[in-house]
Amino acid sequence: MPSFDAIVFKAWPAPKELSVELSGPALQGLKRGRTLSQGQLLSLASSPFLSDVHAPLNGRLISLIGLRAQIEVDPNLSGLPPSPISLDNLFGKELEDGLKKLGVEPLLAPELGDPVIISALVPQPGLEAAEALWVDQRSTLEVGAAVLKRLWPDRELVEVLSPSQEPLGLGRVERYKATYPLTLPILVKRTLLGSLDLLKRGVVEPWDLWALGVAVRSGYPVTHLPVSINKSYYLVPLGLKISSILSQVNLRPMRRDVLVLGGLMSGRPVARLDRGLGKNFRALNLIKAALFSDRPGPCRYCRLCRLACPLDLPINILASQPLSLWPQTAAKLGSLLDGCLSCACCALACPSRRPLVDFVGLAKPQGLKGRHL
Repeated sequence: MPSFDAIVFKAWPAPKELSVELSGPALQGLKRGRTLSQGQLLSLASSPFLSDVHAPLNGRLISLIGLRAQIEVDPNLSGLPPSPISLDNLFGKELEDGLKKLGVEPLLAPELGDPVIISALVPQPGLEAAEALWVDQRSTLEVGAAVLKRLWPDRELVEVLSPSQEPLGLGRVERYKATYPLTLPILVKRTLLGSLDLLKRGVVEPWDLWALGVAVRSGYPVTHLPVSINKSYYLVPLGLKISSILSQVNLRPMRRDVLVLGGLMSGRPVARLDRGLGKNFRALNLIKAALFSDRPGPCRYCRLCRLACPLDLPINILASQPLSLWPQTAAKLGSLLDGCLSCACCALACPSRRPLVDFVGLAKPQGLKGRHL
Protein backbone atom coordinates (compact mmCIF):
# COMPACT_ATOMS: atom_id res chain seq x y z
CA MET A 1 0.00 0.00 0.00
CA PRO A 2 1.13 3.65 -0.38
CA SER A 3 3.91 4.98 1.82
CA PHE A 4 4.08 8.68 2.64
CA ASP A 5 7.18 10.82 3.11
CA ALA A 6 5.54 12.60 6.05
CA ILE A 7 7.51 14.92 8.30
CA VAL A 8 5.17 17.80 9.03
CA PHE A 9 2.10 15.74 8.12
CA LYS A 10 1.27 13.33 10.95
CA ALA A 11 -0.44 10.01 10.32
CA TRP A 12 -3.97 9.98 11.75
CA PRO A 13 -4.71 7.13 14.21
CA ALA A 14 -7.22 4.58 12.94
CA PRO A 15 -10.76 5.71 13.84
CA LYS A 16 -13.50 3.36 14.99
CA GLU A 17 -15.80 4.12 12.06
CA LEU A 18 -15.80 5.82 8.66
CA SER A 19 -18.62 7.32 6.61
CA VAL A 20 -17.53 7.15 2.96
CA GLU A 21 -19.34 9.01 0.18
CA LEU A 22 -19.54 6.89 -2.98
CA SER A 23 -19.23 8.27 -6.50
CA GLY A 24 -21.89 5.94 -7.92
CA PRO A 25 -23.94 2.87 -6.97
CA ALA A 26 -22.11 0.41 -4.74
CA LEU A 27 -20.57 -2.58 -6.50
CA GLN A 28 -22.79 -5.60 -6.77
CA GLY A 29 -22.14 -7.95 -3.88
CA LEU A 30 -21.30 -5.24 -1.36
CA LYS A 31 -23.65 -5.95 1.51
CA ARG A 32 -23.81 -5.44 5.23
CA GLY A 33 -21.23 -7.56 7.03
CA ARG A 34 -18.83 -7.74 4.07
CA THR A 35 -15.18 -7.53 5.13
CA LEU A 36 -13.06 -4.95 3.34
CA SER A 37 -9.38 -4.32 2.70
CA GLN A 38 -7.78 -0.90 2.38
CA GLY A 39 -8.00 0.12 -1.27
CA GLN A 40 -10.80 -2.35 -2.10
CA LEU A 41 -13.13 -0.94 -4.77
CA LEU A 42 -16.50 0.23 -3.43
CA SER A 43 -18.04 2.10 -6.38
CA LEU A 44 -17.30 3.13 -9.95
CA ALA A 45 -17.55 6.79 -10.90
CA SER A 46 -20.98 7.65 -12.30
CA SER A 47 -19.71 10.85 -13.94
CA PRO A 48 -16.64 11.80 -16.00
CA PHE A 49 -15.91 14.45 -13.35
CA LEU A 50 -15.62 11.88 -10.53
CA SER A 51 -13.27 9.01 -9.71
CA ASP A 52 -13.75 5.50 -8.32
CA VAL A 53 -14.05 5.17 -4.54
CA HIS A 54 -12.19 2.61 -2.42
CA ALA A 55 -12.23 1.47 1.19
CA PRO A 56 -9.90 3.79 3.12
CA LEU A 57 -8.97 1.18 5.77
CA ASN A 58 -9.52 -2.47 6.60
CA GLY A 59 -12.81 -3.24 8.28
CA ARG A 60 -16.42 -4.35 7.87
CA LEU A 61 -19.31 -2.74 5.98
CA ILE A 62 -21.98 -2.06 8.57
CA SER A 63 -24.50 -0.17 6.45
CA LEU A 64 -25.07 1.10 2.92
CA ILE A 65 -27.61 3.89 2.63
CA GLY A 66 -27.89 5.62 -0.73
CA LEU A 67 -24.42 6.71 -1.76
CA ARG A 68 -22.89 6.49 1.70
CA ALA A 69 -21.08 3.48 3.16
CA GLN A 70 -20.56 3.12 6.90
CA ILE A 71 -17.43 1.10 7.67
CA GLU A 72 -16.37 -0.29 11.03
CA VAL A 73 -12.57 -0.08 11.06
CA ASP A 74 -10.71 -3.23 12.10
CA PRO A 75 -7.06 -3.76 11.04
CA ASN A 76 -7.40 -7.49 11.71
CA LEU A 77 -10.02 -7.96 8.98
CA SER A 78 -9.39 -8.16 5.25
CA GLY A 79 -11.52 -8.56 2.15
CA LEU A 80 -10.27 -8.33 -1.43
CA PRO A 81 -6.97 -6.43 -1.32
CA PRO A 82 -6.28 -4.47 -4.52
CA SER A 83 -3.51 -5.30 -6.96
CA PRO A 84 -1.19 -2.44 -7.94
CA ILE A 85 -1.71 -0.74 -11.30
CA SER A 86 1.31 0.57 -13.20
CA LEU A 87 0.72 3.91 -14.94
CA ASP A 88 4.32 4.37 -16.05
CA ASN A 89 3.79 3.91 -19.79
CA LEU A 90 0.43 5.66 -20.13
CA PHE A 91 -0.25 9.10 -21.66
CA GLY A 92 -3.23 11.35 -22.24
CA LYS A 93 -6.68 9.77 -21.97
CA GLU A 94 -5.36 6.34 -20.98
CA LEU A 95 -3.40 7.88 -18.12
CA GLU A 96 -6.43 9.90 -17.03
CA ASP A 97 -8.60 6.77 -16.96
CA GLY A 98 -5.95 4.90 -14.96
CA LEU A 99 -5.77 7.70 -12.40
CA LYS A 100 -9.55 7.70 -12.00
CA LYS A 101 -9.40 3.96 -11.26
CA LEU A 102 -6.96 4.78 -8.47
CA GLY A 103 -9.32 7.31 -6.92
CA VAL A 104 -7.71 10.50 -8.26
CA GLU A 105 -10.32 13.16 -9.07
CA PRO A 106 -10.04 14.24 -12.74
CA LEU A 107 -8.40 17.56 -13.53
CA LEU A 108 -9.90 19.87 -16.14
CA ALA A 109 -7.61 20.18 -19.16
CA PRO A 110 -6.29 23.67 -19.99
CA GLU A 111 -8.03 25.62 -22.70
CA LEU A 112 -6.65 25.47 -26.22
CA GLY A 113 -3.19 27.01 -26.32
CA ASP A 114 -3.01 27.69 -22.58
CA PRO A 115 -0.26 26.33 -20.33
CA VAL A 116 -0.78 24.11 -17.30
CA ILE A 117 -0.51 26.34 -14.21
CA ILE A 118 0.76 24.93 -10.93
CA SER A 119 -0.18 27.40 -8.21
CA ALA A 120 1.82 26.77 -5.02
CA LEU A 121 0.37 29.84 -3.30
CA VAL A 122 -1.80 29.50 -0.19
CA PRO A 123 -5.17 30.17 -1.85
CA GLN A 124 -6.88 31.63 1.22
CA PRO A 125 -6.37 31.89 4.99
CA GLY A 126 -6.91 28.58 6.73
CA LEU A 127 -5.54 26.50 3.85
CA GLU A 128 -1.88 26.58 4.84
CA ALA A 129 -1.52 22.88 4.06
CA ALA A 130 -0.79 24.01 0.49
CA GLU A 131 2.46 25.61 1.66
CA ALA A 132 3.29 22.71 4.00
CA LEU A 133 2.84 20.22 1.16
CA TRP A 134 5.23 22.18 -1.04
CA VAL A 135 7.99 21.72 1.55
CA ASP A 136 7.16 18.49 3.36
CA GLN A 137 5.92 16.31 0.49
CA ARG A 138 8.28 17.62 -2.16
CA SER A 139 9.32 14.32 -3.72
CA THR A 140 5.68 13.27 -4.11
CA LEU A 141 4.81 16.63 -5.69
CA GLU A 142 7.70 16.29 -8.14
CA VAL A 143 6.29 12.96 -9.30
CA GLY A 144 2.85 14.56 -9.62
CA ALA A 145 4.20 17.42 -11.74
CA ALA A 146 5.89 14.91 -14.05
CA VAL A 147 2.51 13.19 -14.44
CA LEU A 148 1.07 16.46 -15.74
CA LYS A 149 3.59 16.39 -18.58
CA ARG A 150 2.20 12.99 -19.60
CA LEU A 151 -1.44 14.03 -19.19
CA TRP A 152 -1.00 17.06 -21.47
CA PRO A 153 2.34 16.52 -23.27
CA ASP A 154 1.84 19.42 -25.69
CA ARG A 155 1.36 22.09 -22.99
CA GLU A 156 3.89 24.28 -21.24
CA LEU A 157 4.12 23.91 -17.46
CA VAL A 158 4.22 27.11 -15.37
CA GLU A 159 4.97 27.16 -11.64
CA VAL A 160 3.45 30.13 -9.79
CA LEU A 161 5.42 30.62 -6.56
CA SER A 162 5.85 33.07 -3.74
CA PRO A 163 9.28 34.79 -3.53
CA SER A 164 10.54 32.26 -0.95
CA GLN A 165 9.37 28.98 -2.50
CA GLU A 166 11.72 26.62 -4.31
CA PRO A 167 10.53 25.51 -7.76
CA LEU A 168 10.04 21.85 -8.62
CA GLY A 169 12.18 22.47 -11.70
CA LEU A 170 9.78 21.05 -14.27
CA GLY A 171 8.49 24.23 -15.87
CA ARG A 172 8.74 27.99 -16.28
CA VAL A 173 8.66 29.90 -12.98
CA GLU A 174 6.54 32.97 -12.24
CA ARG A 175 6.94 34.59 -8.83
CA TYR A 176 4.10 36.53 -7.20
CA LYS A 177 4.10 38.50 -4.00
CA ALA A 178 0.35 38.12 -4.09
CA THR A 179 -2.06 38.75 -1.27
CA TYR A 180 -5.57 37.39 -0.86
CA PRO A 181 -7.79 37.27 -2.93
CA LEU A 182 -5.25 37.28 -5.80
CA THR A 183 -3.99 33.93 -4.51
CA LEU A 184 -7.27 32.24 -5.46
CA PRO A 185 -6.59 29.87 -8.39
CA ILE A 186 -9.17 31.63 -10.59
CA LEU A 187 -7.43 34.97 -10.09
CA VAL A 188 -3.95 33.46 -10.43
CA LYS A 189 -4.95 32.30 -13.90
CA ARG A 190 -6.45 35.68 -14.75
CA THR A 191 -3.28 37.47 -13.62
CA LEU A 192 -1.07 35.13 -15.63
CA LEU A 193 -3.16 34.82 -18.81
CA GLY A 194 -5.53 37.78 -18.66
CA SER A 195 -8.68 35.66 -18.93
CA LEU A 196 -11.31 34.90 -16.30
CA ASP A 197 -12.18 31.20 -16.22
CA LEU A 198 -14.61 30.21 -13.46
CA LEU A 199 -13.86 26.52 -14.09
CA LYS A 200 -10.12 26.99 -13.39
CA ARG A 201 -9.24 24.79 -16.37
CA GLY A 202 -5.60 23.79 -16.37
CA VAL A 203 -4.93 25.13 -12.87
CA VAL A 204 -3.37 22.58 -10.48
CA GLU A 205 -2.77 23.00 -6.74
CA PRO A 206 -0.43 21.12 -4.36
CA TRP A 207 -3.25 18.81 -3.23
CA ASP A 208 -3.77 17.74 -6.84
CA LEU A 209 -0.05 17.10 -7.36
CA TRP A 210 0.10 15.09 -4.15
CA ALA A 211 -2.73 12.75 -5.22
CA LEU A 212 -1.15 12.27 -8.66
CA GLY A 213 2.22 11.53 -7.10
CA VAL A 214 0.90 9.03 -4.53
CA ALA A 215 -1.08 7.11 -7.16
CA VAL A 216 1.80 6.87 -9.63
CA ARG A 217 4.49 6.08 -7.05
CA SER A 218 2.52 3.31 -5.37
CA GLY A 219 0.12 2.00 -8.03
CA TYR A 220 -2.49 1.67 -5.28
CA PRO A 221 -5.70 3.67 -4.74
CA VAL A 222 -5.41 7.01 -2.96
CA THR A 223 -7.33 6.55 0.29
CA HIS A 224 -6.01 9.43 2.43
CA LEU A 225 -6.02 13.23 2.29
CA PRO A 226 -3.39 15.79 3.34
CA VAL A 227 -5.25 18.40 5.39
CA SER A 228 -4.82 21.20 7.91
CA ILE A 229 -6.83 21.14 11.12
CA ASN A 230 -6.50 24.38 13.07
CA LYS A 231 -2.99 24.90 11.62
CA SER A 232 -1.75 21.37 12.29
CA TYR A 233 -1.19 18.96 9.39
CA TYR A 234 -2.40 15.39 9.05
CA LEU A 235 -2.89 12.56 6.58
CA VAL A 236 -6.45 11.48 7.29
CA PRO A 237 -8.50 8.62 5.79
CA LEU A 238 -11.38 9.45 3.48
CA GLY A 239 -14.69 9.21 5.31
CA LEU A 240 -13.24 10.33 8.65
CA LYS A 241 -16.11 11.80 10.66
CA ILE A 242 -15.88 15.38 11.86
CA SER A 243 -16.92 14.21 15.33
CA SER A 244 -13.86 11.93 15.35
CA ILE A 245 -11.62 14.86 14.44
CA LEU A 246 -12.96 17.02 17.26
CA SER A 247 -12.49 14.20 19.76
CA GLN A 248 -8.95 13.35 18.62
CA VAL A 249 -7.58 16.91 18.67
CA ASN A 250 -9.64 17.91 21.72
CA LEU A 251 -11.33 20.71 19.83
CA ARG A 252 -14.43 21.87 21.68
CA PRO A 253 -16.40 24.64 19.99
CA MET A 254 -18.18 26.95 22.41
CA ARG A 255 -21.62 28.45 21.89
CA ARG A 256 -21.75 30.56 18.72
CA ASP A 257 -18.31 29.37 17.54
CA VAL A 258 -18.37 28.17 13.94
CA LEU A 259 -16.58 25.14 12.49
CA VAL A 260 -15.67 25.73 8.85
CA LEU A 261 -14.86 23.13 6.22
CA GLY A 262 -12.22 24.72 3.99
CA GLY A 263 -10.66 28.16 4.14
CA LEU A 264 -11.70 30.94 6.47
CA MET A 265 -12.98 33.17 3.68
CA SER A 266 -15.23 30.94 1.57
CA GLY A 267 -15.41 27.67 3.47
CA ARG A 268 -18.70 26.06 4.45
CA PRO A 269 -20.02 25.89 8.03
CA VAL A 270 -20.21 22.33 9.35
CA ALA A 271 -23.80 21.13 9.15
CA ARG A 272 -23.47 17.60 10.58
CA LEU A 273 -20.74 16.18 12.79
CA ASP A 274 -21.50 12.59 11.74
CA ARG A 275 -20.68 13.18 8.05
CA GLY A 276 -17.45 11.80 6.65
CA LEU A 277 -14.87 13.84 4.76
CA GLY A 278 -15.00 13.69 0.97
CA LYS A 279 -12.18 13.94 -1.56
CA ASN A 280 -12.40 17.73 -1.82
CA PHE A 281 -11.81 18.26 1.90
CA ARG A 282 -8.82 20.54 2.53
CA ALA A 283 -9.12 21.93 6.06
CA LEU A 284 -11.16 22.25 9.23
CA ASN A 285 -11.00 25.62 10.97
CA LEU A 286 -12.62 27.00 14.10
CA ILE A 287 -13.83 30.61 14.07
CA LYS A 288 -14.41 32.00 17.54
CA ALA A 289 -17.68 33.77 18.29
CA ALA A 290 -15.80 36.90 19.36
CA LEU A 291 -14.90 37.55 15.71
CA PHE A 292 -18.54 37.92 14.71
CA SER A 293 -20.44 41.19 14.80
CA ASP A 294 -23.67 40.93 16.77
CA ARG A 295 -25.80 42.41 14.04
CA PRO A 296 -25.22 44.25 10.75
CA GLY A 297 -25.79 47.98 10.58
CA PRO A 298 -27.46 49.98 7.79
CA CYS A 299 -25.70 50.54 4.47
CA ARG A 300 -23.60 53.73 4.44
CA TYR A 301 -23.59 53.95 0.61
CA CYS A 302 -19.78 54.10 0.69
CA ARG A 303 -19.33 51.60 -2.19
CA LEU A 304 -16.34 50.06 -0.39
CA CYS A 305 -17.82 46.62 -1.05
CA ARG A 306 -17.70 47.16 -4.80
CA LEU A 307 -14.23 48.68 -4.67
CA ALA A 308 -13.00 45.59 -2.78
CA CYS A 309 -14.51 43.11 -5.27
CA PRO A 310 -11.75 41.64 -7.47
CA LEU A 311 -14.29 41.28 -10.32
CA ASP A 312 -15.96 44.69 -9.84
CA LEU A 313 -19.39 43.12 -9.38
CA PRO A 314 -22.25 45.51 -8.43
CA ILE A 315 -22.42 44.29 -4.84
CA ASN A 316 -23.26 47.79 -3.64
CA ILE A 317 -26.67 47.69 -5.32
CA LEU A 318 -27.63 44.64 -3.31
CA ALA A 319 -25.97 45.85 -0.11
CA SER A 320 -27.89 49.11 -0.10
CA GLN A 321 -31.32 47.49 -0.18
CA PRO A 322 -33.46 46.99 2.94
CA LEU A 323 -33.49 43.44 4.22
CA SER A 324 -37.06 42.93 3.05
CA LEU A 325 -36.08 43.67 -0.57
CA TRP A 326 -32.99 41.46 -0.84
CA PRO A 327 -34.70 38.44 -2.43
CA GLN A 328 -36.33 40.56 -5.14
CA THR A 329 -33.17 42.60 -5.76
CA ALA A 330 -31.08 39.43 -5.88
CA ALA A 331 -33.41 37.95 -8.49
CA LYS A 332 -33.00 41.04 -10.67
CA LEU A 333 -29.21 41.06 -10.33
CA GLY A 334 -28.74 37.30 -10.74
CA SER A 335 -26.91 37.30 -14.07
CA LEU A 336 -24.62 40.13 -12.90
CA LEU A 337 -23.54 38.32 -9.74
CA ASP A 338 -23.25 34.69 -10.81
CA GLY A 339 -19.50 35.10 -11.34
CA CYS A 340 -19.02 35.77 -7.62
CA LEU A 341 -15.99 33.93 -6.19
CA SER A 342 -17.39 33.90 -2.62
CA CYS A 343 -14.06 35.44 -1.58
CA ALA A 344 -15.75 37.62 1.12
CA CYS A 345 -13.68 40.70 0.23
CA CYS A 346 -16.87 42.76 0.03
CA ALA A 347 -17.99 41.67 3.49
CA LEU A 348 -14.57 42.42 4.98
CA ALA A 349 -14.60 45.91 3.49
CA CYS A 350 -18.12 46.74 4.68
CA PRO A 351 -17.98 49.07 7.71
CA SER A 352 -21.52 48.03 8.63
CA ARG A 353 -20.62 44.31 8.66
CA ARG A 354 -23.48 43.35 6.38
CA PRO A 355 -23.31 39.60 5.46
CA LEU A 356 -22.81 40.28 1.78
CA VAL A 357 -21.58 36.79 0.82
CA ASP A 358 -24.89 35.35 2.01
CA PHE A 359 -26.79 38.01 0.10
CA VAL A 360 -24.98 37.29 -3.13
CA GLY A 361 -25.71 33.62 -2.60
CA LEU A 362 -29.41 34.43 -3.04
CA ALA A 363 -28.67 35.69 -6.54
CA LYS A 364 -26.36 32.95 -7.77
CA PRO A 365 -27.69 29.85 -9.58
CA GLN A 366 -27.44 26.71 -7.44
CA GLY A 367 -24.87 25.15 -9.76
CA LEU A 368 -22.49 28.07 -9.44
CA LYS A 369 -22.93 28.28 -5.69
CA GLY A 370 -21.92 24.67 -5.34
CA ARG A 371 -18.99 25.01 -7.69
CA HIS A 372 -17.27 27.72 -5.69
CA LEU A 373 -17.60 26.13 -2.25
